[in-house]
Amino acid sequence: YNTMSLTLYAEEGNWSTSALTTIARHAGVYVNVVTEYDANDVSGLSPGGQVPVLATEQGGIFQVNAIARYLARNGAGLPTYGETEFEGALIDGWLDWARAKVEGPVSILTPEEVLLATDYWVMKDTVEVLTQDLKVLNTHVAKNTWLVGRHMSIADIVVALTVKPLFTELFGAKQRKPFNNVLRWVQTVLNQPGVVADCGSDFKLLKNSPMPTTPPKRETKDEVIDVVPDVSYLGEIESSLDLNEWKTKYANADPTRPEATDWFWQNYDDEGFTLWFFHYKFFEECTVQFKTNNLFGGFLQRSDAIKAFSRNTCASMCVLEKDSFFHIYGVWMIKGNELPMPWTENIDDVNYYEWSKVDITKEEDKNLVSDYWAWESENNFGGKGEFRAGKTY
Repeated sequence: YNTMSLTLYAEEGNWSTSALTTIARHAGVYVNVVTEYDANDVSGLSPGGQVPVLATEQGGIFQVNAIARYLARNGAGLPTYGETEFEGALIDGWLDWARAKVEGPVSILTPEEVLLATDYWVMKDTVEVLTQDLKVLNTHVAKNTWLVGRHMSIADIVVALTVKPLFTELFGAKQRKPFNNVLRWVQTVLNQPGVVADCGSDFKLLKNSPMPTTPPKRETKDEVIDVVPDVSYLGEIESSLDLNEWKTKYANADPTRPEATDWFWQNYDDEGFTLWFFHYKFFEECTVQFKTNNLFGGFLQRSDAIKAFSRNTCASMCVLEKDSFFHIYGVWMIKGNELPMPWTENIDDVNYYEWSKVDITKEEDKNLVSDYWAWESENNFGGKGEFRAGKTY
């Protein structure tokens, strides 16, 4: 064992405490774990006294991934940080992936009392995004025993313990079925002798999920706003474009480009409809993807409370990542020449976005519209960022 003087201040029973003690054991680093402490013990070791924090002779190290990397790099035991620099970089990637894609959603979906206190529509959107991200992990572990290399690494330990609550506290048999590879891999990690010693062997699967299947009555879409505005007048605007036909074509075309996008431009009617680019103004607050997705999901939910709105519009939203922020961009097609006043005056979300009319005489505007419909772009949507998620209305 490496005999450095290290003390880990952490919450008893927290997954991160189990992960870090397991990593220390495998890396051959002795760590004194303290779960009973006061503010003075951790003051100055981490911003705001957050835990877990590792006290070293040089100072405090905070955040799970940073502590995990430090322990692995200074270990005298198994190669938990990979056998090469390349493997180390891959391990970093999986650690960051778990923090960005899984840790946040798990925190609002588990345990059950937190789940049931979460807004139904937020829960629904979060699960939708989370399951898409888990497909990435499921595909990877289908052909790999470990996330990186020939041995269990800190990535396996951290990621497995991050996703574990999904199987023990959220997913029933139906929800687990698409992720059998992930389940097998998690069980493989947890059954390793050194992991069992720190994380326990209790791994009970749920038969049925505690997730609500329908929203409470008080959250029905007609009750989102007190007075239901009416935009049925939009239906009186004549157009050569059959909106339902477009929506059907858009939903069923595979791939969207060129099949659906070509059809769209061949049939688009600029006298009956207007296309609008939109961008969420306050992108500085969008540092977590699933929360960014939920912003637009809530916007759609509240818009749906307006009578006849969905029958006269169609939209595509893209969450794009650039410079560590998530941006909401997209295109919205609406009947008429202006944004409908019952919508702009009653749905506050409209004012959180910048709106600009699409100029269909400009080829670059048409290309960007097609990019938003297709959720793909050859130039990162005109340099706006890399695609991370999408939603249609």
